Amino acid sequence: MLHKFVIKRNESKQELQIKEYANLEREPKHEWQQPDITSFALIGQETYDKTDVTRAIKKGRRHLVSVLRTHNMYPIGIYADEIASSVIQLYASKTASKAELSFDDKSIFDNEV
Repeated sequence: MLHKFVIKRNESKQELQIKEYANLEREPKHEWQQPDITSFALIGQETYDKTDVTRAIKKGRRHLVSVLRTHNMYPIGIYADEIASSVIQLYASKTASKAELSFDDKSIFDNEV
């Protein structure tokens, strides 16, 4: 399954929002048949207080991952680490306010074989 995570930092509301999308359609048989954005469905969304996120960043990546994982948003470890890295980069940047990550579950299994 293909996943997309859209991470947005909203300074005016003092919050961070993460949305998880997944491609729920069949995997294309040919490489040239890439799924478009309409084939992704929103499967999870979470909003975090900026203060909680910045405190967690100061305590380290592992603590940030534990803050970002909730009942509604619980990505696997590999994805959670990448999301945490993107959140750290967003808060380190003065201009960036959005990050988008894409993952393919199939690549995890291909690497383990």
